[in-house]
Amino acid sequence: MAKKSVIFLALILTALLSAAVQAQGVITVQVEILPGFSISAQQTVVLEAVMPGERVEETLEIQVWSNVAWDLRVGYHGGTAAPGKLEVRDDRGVWHQLDAGTKVLMREQPETGSAGVLVQVPLRFTGGFSDAPDTYTFQIEFTLVPVL
Repeated sequence: MAKKSVIFLALILTALLSAAVQAQGVITVQVEILPGFSISAQQTVVLEAVMPGERVEETLEIQVWSNVAWDLRVGYHGGTAAPGKLEVRDDRGVWHQLDAGTKVLMREQPETGSAGVLVQVPLRFTGGFSDAPDTYTFQIEFTLVPVL
């Protein structure tokens, strides 16, 4: 009888322990992912020296990451006009002159995923006869905005 009681007690303990091992709870996690985007570009571009009337071209590479559809715009950054003629080519192949206050739509794209996308922006500069010989520095600004 004692042997039966021990076996019965062992079975009860096994049932209790297995019930404790199988206990579980389900938790619902909620998080809101907001629209986000990032841009990375080289800090400086040095163009070749030009004579008045000559043209030089350079291609800028802009890395873009976004989880929403986006527009990339470029504009001249600064209060005074750049020397010569500064232009960028959009993704349709059209050249646009960059002047103060001008923003050019370069490209519209869907979300990029974690790998991002590399955007090539052709830039060209034509020297002008109204510009004194000197080394000029000016800035262009790239803006990444979500498509609404």
